[in-house]
Amino acid sequence: MWVGRSGDVGPERQSLTLTRSERRRLQRALHQQKHAGVALRAAIVLWNAQGQSATSIARTLGVTPRTVHRCRQRWRSMGMEGLADSPRSGRPPRVSPAYLELLLRTVETDPRQLGFVFSRWTCARLASYLEQRTQVAISPWWVNELLHCHGFAWRRTKLTTQHLAGEGKKARAARRLRSLK
Repeated sequence: MWVGRSGDVGPERQSLTLTRSERRRLQRALHQQKHAGVALRAAIVLWNAQGQSATSIARTLGVTPRTVHRCRQRWRSMGMEGLADSPRSGRPPRVSPAYLELLLRTVETDPRQLGFVFSRWTCARLASYLEQRTQVAISPWWVNELLHCHGFAWRRTKLTTQHLAGEGKKARAARRLRSLK
């Protein structure tokens, strides 16, 4: 195996040939927005079938030529199945889609409706409540991260008695403050 000036590897330098149905399936995969990796690999295969070199494809897509070579090799050996993401190694995630759905539904619910005496959720309370419901232990910090990723802004509860004062008391206090100034 030799490497040419353009960075293309010898035998893999040839363009891929695609059937009409393969080309249509690749174009559909290219427009799937929830699978970015599949779309990237589909673009690589389509551009290679048009005669583009690995170096020009890599430059255009912002990947390395090695990524282009590997993608072409996966296409040659596995076809459309080669576009799919490979399974990742490591521990499976603790937070399942069902857990996440319960978390988001719970944070929108007033705790008093669930039988609690407090009126505001904290991350620690949410983590404890969800652990009782799902038997999945997640740290309060991670609960905060999950909420942040889903657009919730989490702040510490501000202790104030302002909501307890009536409108008359607020107006009198404002007048008194103005007179003192």
